[in-house]
Amino acid sequence: MNDIVPPPYPRWCSTESTAGHGNHAGKLKDPMPYPRNNDSLKTAPAQKECHAFPACGDSERRDSSAQAKMDETYKTAFYEAMARSLSVFDPMFTPTFLLDNKTKYDVDYIKKIISDDFLDGVEKNPCALTGRCFMLAREASYVLHENGIRHYLTIGNVLVDGKPYYKTTIDSLMADVKNGYTCDEIVNAHVWLTLDSGQVLDLTMLSSIGHKNDKHKSSIYDAVYVSSDCKDDALVHVPMLAGFGYNLKVVTHPDLNSSWFDAYSEWWLDYLHNFHYQKAAQ
Repeated sequence: MNDIVPPPYPRWCSTESTAGHGNHAGKLKDPMPYPRNNDSLKTAPAQKECHAFPACGDSERRDSSAQAKMDETYKTAFYEAMARSLSVFDPMFTPTFLLDNKTKYDVDYIKKIISDDFLDGVEKNPCALTGRCFMLAREASYVLHENGIRHYLTIGNVLVDGKPYYKTTIDSLMADVKNGYTCDEIVNAHVWLTLDSGQVLDLTMLSSIGHKNDKHKSSIYDAVYVSSDCKDDALVHVPMLAGFGYNLKVVTHPDLNSSWFDAYSEWWLDYLHNFHYQKAAQ
């Protein structure tokens, strides 16, 4: 098994974002051995803890109607992003994925499995997460699969206190798709993972905000964002594209950026394997 030696500055990273590449990011041929037995994909604690959001108490949560409206808004935007991706990329990059807003994952559980993995081999300094959303989404995807949690790669923008944090728009993403990979430009896009519960898992947004405001998170656990029904949740993620088409057609190139293209191609194939495995097991 050969390790990837990535180019020094992948186009989605700033010069501050060149730390290690994680437990899974450097493994090309077989990041997850197959076939996997039935015990290898765990069942995440969702059903019996479907509303156990320890991040906030009962009095700090949104009322059910407001939360339902937010869930439905995200769900609609997510399905529109999937349809948009199907219109511009081969369908094999955008497998069908349905959200179930009735089943919520425990926020602390998701944060813990991600932060434990990151501390084990990706990064111990939460400040260093900034600007590495594409790379860290790949790592987190493997962690979620290993814990039986279905999810989907999602690209778009984030509203912070009601204002867009990035310059990303649907038009700008469509222009990226038309132009393809450009080695001397930084991608104007943000990526996160949408869990099948409809919750957002964002690996870099909190660290980016902390870096900008000089209020850094004290730990990897605190820097991992999982959406909940807390009233003080000031982030609103806006899906614009979904699936792997953008990663393989815009972020990387088989000849000009071959190391990362191989890594993302392998992730895509592993994702499809686990995606269909978990779907069949339901």
